[in-house]
Amino acid sequence: MKKSIIAAFAGVLALAACQKEANVPVTATKTVSFHSAAVQTKTVFGEMNEDDEIPTLWSKNDSVSVSYNLKDGKMSKPVTVKDNGLSSIFEVDITPDAEAQSHDFYIVSPAKALIGVSAATKALTINIPSSQTPVEGSCDEAAQVLYAEAIDNEEFPEEMLDVFYNHITAYGKISIVGAPAGVTSISLTASEDITGRFRYSVENYEFTPNAASKSLTINTTETEDVMFAVAPADLSGGTLKVVLATEDDKTYTKNIDLTGRTLAFNAAQISK
Repeated sequence: MKKSIIAAFAGVLALAACQKEANVPVTATKTVSFHSAAVQTKTVFGEMNEDDEIPTLWSKNDSVSVSYNLKDGKMSKPVTVKDNGLSSIFEVDITPDAEAQSHDFYIVSPAKALIGVSAATKALTINIPSSQTPVEGSCDEAAQVLYAEAIDNEEFPEEMLDVFYNHITAYGKISIVGAPAGVTSISLTASEDITGRFRYSVENYEFTPNAASKSLTINTTETEDVMFAVAPADLSGGTLKVVLATEDDKTYTKNIDLTGRTLAFNAAQISK
């Protein structure tokens, strides 16, 4: 009789344990969809519109990197191009943080431009290539970095989020007067950091050099209206060295003294 009572009591404990386990909430992975709702999106520069703005268009092979709350690293995802390149859609599978007071998403395009994230410093590590190969009418797509965010979401989003991208890189257009024949590259060396790795603050939207470089090599045979991308930098009062390399292994150098002169590369703007 005693053994039966013990067995029955053990059965009650087992049932209670099962009931307790069944009541533990399980956070499932959810799919979050993002739609770019801005005209100023990504990749190749389009024709100037009536507002003197040059839109950029998404390409079919574009991808983005997404970070959730700056603590889960980054997730690289391809985009689906819409509206003849004026917009895009992508999805990412995320396990919601049940303890988070806000569900924030940080997005960088192209995907390879985002090197890392830091919740402690509230910053992204961005790489701007020091060697670029421009395409006709545009700079190297790998160097054209855009940023978007969807933040302050008290509840984990259940519907598609509209995000607005901003160019965080600056752009330049250079023409060489009286250039020699057979140019293979144009190299720039500035008095400030313009390429390489930077920390990009998601609080004040500013770059801080982090293994950055003052040099850029543009691989091109063109010498007129050659486009490139750099980190925002004010070279006013500084220096800029321009070196042309040619196919016969010759180099031509021009040192530009910017004392008393203005030359600034500003985010989302093209400087000539």
